[in-house]
Amino acid sequence: MVKALSYKTILYTPTELNKLVQVHFYKDIPKSISSQLLKNKHNPLLIVDRHIDKKIVKSIQKIISDYTQNITTYYLDSSEKKLDRVIDIWDQMIDLHPDVAIALGGGTTCDLVGFASSCYHRGLEHIFIPTTLLSMVDANIGGKTGIDFGKVKNSIGSIHYAKESYSFFSLLRSLPYDELISGFSEVIKVGMLFDNKLINDIGLLKDHFQLDREWLSVISRGAELKARLCEQPMPARSKLLYGHNIGHGVETYGTTHRRHGDCVSIGMNYELALGVIGGIVERNVWEKQNSLLRKFDLPTKLPANISIEKLIYSMKRYKLYKDQKFMFVVPKTPGQIYQLKNTYYWKISEEKLKAYLLETIKMIGV
Repeated sequence: MVKALSYKTILYTPTELNKLVQVHFYKDIPKSISSQLLKNKHNPLLIVDRHIDKKIVKSIQKIISDYTQNITTYYLDSSEKKLDRVIDIWDQMIDLHPDVAIALGGGTTCDLVGFASSCYHRGLEHIFIPTTLLSMVDANIGGKTGIDFGKVKNSIGSIHYAKESYSFFSLLRSLPYDELISGFSEVIKVGMLFDNKLINDIGLLKDHFQLDREWLSVISRGAELKARLCEQPMPARSKLLYGHNIGHGVETYGTTHRRHGDCVSIGMNYELALGVIGGIVERNVWEKQNSLLRKFDLPTKLPANISIEKLIYSMKRYKLYKDQKFMFVVPKTPGQIYQLKNTYYWKISEEKLKAYLLETIKMIGV
């Protein structure tokens, strides 16, 4: 059988894994794929976000059936990254005793399946088939898995790589626009951190997603930049936490559910503005990023009536608060991260952060 060629394939070898990881992007769902992992498996467990269209599920089942007819499909409630969802997956694994797990869904599904797989029998091999833009460029790459616990985002987790992943761009057409574009903040993020050319290419895009060469090139380039970083030692990967300090504070503020990509967008806007107020970033750099976020209708302002004190309290529960200092990763210019001596963290005391945030609110508006 002739296997379909992918639109783009990214190969990378994480330092702690020392094995090759394959990330495949396709324009459409192919009739077949070439999987080194599946050809040796006989009892796969396909775990599906229960909101995924059944036609999509059947297409994926058909692809897997090229390798084995013995497929068990389990529909998962992926609305929250909670321990009871992981227990649901473990129950299935204990009953079935699978030799591979396959996740079909967004970032939450990938995180849940990845974490459950990392613990089952001390490590079950798994494959990701992400269905949202955020999961294609974020959860899909890097091996990070986790759940929310104690009202703290990703407080429990592990590093467990999906050896293969398959992203089908055509699936993005079925998403509501605000859900689709939320994940684009992660592409802008890696461009601001590592690649000025990518930022310029993003600026040339049409302001609505198109299944064309320009959009697919930008998205896959964003994924590749993250993959390349994963070949560096683990501490260096904290560079990807740009926008996540304030972003996680917003995401865990109160009980209102907010999309991760939206919160990262807000976090990027305010964290770069903090850099302007703190004198380490030129205002025109913030203006360029702000213009891109607004072009694609990504949120750039804190939720209405948010309390700065409560926001800072939420930020203290995140991993970027240590030794009574808040740590920020900030691009000095597109493609270049601010560094001081041997660290790329910009550290701010609580008192100074509060004062700076009040200034950024004046700068950005309400």
